[in-house]
Amino acid sequence: MPKARQVWSKENCRGNLDLSSDGLQALYRGPVGHPDEQAKMAGSVRAVFPFPAKGCWYFEIKVINPGDTGIIGIGLMEKESRLSDMPGWGIFTDDYGYHADDASIVTHATPIWTVNDQEFDGRFGKDDIVGCGIHWDLNGGSIFFTKNGTLIAAPVHSVARRELFPSVGILSTKGEIRANFGTVRLSSSPR
Repeated sequence: MPKARQVWSKENCRGNLDLSSDGLQALYRGPVGHPDEQAKMAGSVRAVFPFPAKGCWYFEIKVINPGDTGIIGIGLMEKESRLSDMPGWGIFTDDYGYHADDASIVTHATPIWTVNDQEFDGRFGKDDIVGCGIHWDLNGGSIFFTKNGTLIAAPVHSVARRELFPSVGILSTKGEIRANFGTVRLSSSPR
């Protein structure tokens, strides 16, 4: 990671999100735009710095308030990804997301894995700590997600080497999260 402190980027933040003064908390005020589009217009924010394309990198969010619908996503987005999309919703960009409301892991606007079984509920909400990381090796990257310190699902393999930014998306009025980029102890450690 760069020597400067990682925070959410004010320049890469959709207008319906408020960021805290320390740059770690995001609050979704509500939908903006044309009424026909509001139901699918998330508020997303990218971190200031992308994860380097070597080694293993990880960040977490704590759900402070799930808001009215509980639609919150964590993931990795490209610089070109639209900030009105949730992580993973990009059709023309390679971004990846894990979504609270339906426990799905999504890329290219398509769920590729649903994290629910009789023993583990993959949905997340108030006070849950959810993480996203990437492990780079000679074959590219493997993206993984955690919930309350537990690795969930199989990693997404064969991710092409490029700049990917830690990201969060919220489509839930009064939904609020706080990020941890490693400045305080993480609940999970990357492999």
